Amino acid sequence: MTPNSGDEKSSEIDETDLISQDEDEEFDKSKAFTTLIISGRKRRVLRDKATDESMLPHGQRELILVIRGMVERVPLPPNGEIILGRLDPKASPYADRPDVDLTPYGALERGVSRLHARLHVEDNQVFLTDLDSTNGTFLADKRLEGDVPTQLKTGTEFLLGRLALQVLFR
Repeated sequence: MTPNSGDEKSSEIDETDLISQDEDEEFDKSKAFTTLIISGRKRRVLRDKATDESMLPHGQRELILVIRGMVERVPLPPNGEIILGRLDPKASPYADRPDVDLTPYGALERGVSRLHARLHVEDNQVFLTDLDSTNGTFLADKRLEGDVPTQLKTGTEFLLGRLALQVLFR
């Protein structure tokens, strides 16, 4: 996830990059936008404080991540899972990449691995799985065992290395 850089013009909005947009609905370009990196691809999405399910395609769900005080909305892909980690600019273009890049939040300095953890939704419940990361994933000061899903409640805070995140799900 990457906040908009100051050199982007907010008046130039490519509506094809939006996660969703009802064609019959009038689009308000004055709303704030944010850029997310989802599946290794930058996408520009509306940044709205309240969850507006009308902005998501029919049946699509989303997770809301609070990272260092910043709120980021992340649409769930069809498989219902999101990989959290950081991009490595020196990595091969064929290397696995996280769905959500935490680099702008100080991920490297805080010990976040390239592919650190997976959030997935199953039966309307969110699970967190450490992907055998170097510096661990912590929930309530307890290090999670690698490759073992742990159920989260909405609002739960966890650590990837030393980077605190909170997940909200409706």
